[in-house]
Amino acid sequence: MAKSKLFLLMLVGILFFSENCFAIPFERKLRKENECAEYAAIADAYYEQKNYRKASEYYEKARKAPKFYDAMTYKLACSKALSGEYVAAKDLFTELLAKEPSNRTLRESLAYSTVMSGELTAGAELYESLVIENPEDGNIRKNYIKVLIASKQFEKASKHLDEYEKLFGQGTDTESLRDKIKSKEAETEAEAKAEAEKTEAAESAESSGEEPKESANNESVENAEKTAEKSEDKQKPKKEEPAKTEEPEEIEKDLIPDFTQEFDD
Repeated sequence: MAKSKLFLLMLVGILFFSENCFAIPFERKLRKENECAEYAAIADAYYEQKNYRKASEYYEKARKAPKFYDAMTYKLACSKALSGEYVAAKDLFTELLAKEPSNRTLRESLAYSTVMSGELTAGAELYESLVIENPEDGNIRKNYIKVLIASKQFEKASKHLDEYEKLFGQGTDTESLRDKIKSKEAETEAEAKAEAEKTEAAESAESSGEEPKESANNESVENAEKTAEKSEDKQKPKKEEPAKTEEPEEIEKDLIPDFTQEFDD
């Protein structure tokens, strides 16, 4: 009897040991990583084809494995930026930059996506800090000049263009930027003048009490209608109007800064 019990215990122990020996440690984790690696390969293929929306879809799946998270998040952010989803790209670059505050590629990418999302002033500040830290990099300074022009900081743009030409010489690109500064400055001054004249005309008409000439009958009918509308408005509960959201500023094609990508394969 004792022997049979001992045999059963030994059999259970052998089965338990065999089962654990044949089970791969961390198998679930490995499967997940293999699956994410496959998604990354698919995403890279779409990225090569410049199908950035499909690439984004698979990079999103690929970053679910902690091992690949940061690399796939960067590729996802680049895909978002190149497909025109600048706000989403900006948020992703900001997340990564929090982990590596001194990473220049991330900082350039964040500056680009900030500008393209319509935040020109904030984007200009990001490029300015990059220029200060990398004075020898002509591409960054040129990007900064473009953003300064787009954000109507013409005096500052001219100053940095002079500095650029001292460091890197003149060329067709600098001539184009100088022409753009002059044309945009003239355009802005004309707009400001037209707006000032419009405001002045409206104030002058208001102070003199001038009104568009209408026939007596039309005036009496309009006054009656306005009185009726006012009384109705008073009786109706006031509806809250939705807050107006400002549209992001559009940037002219020749003022869009370059977008730098460095994928570590």
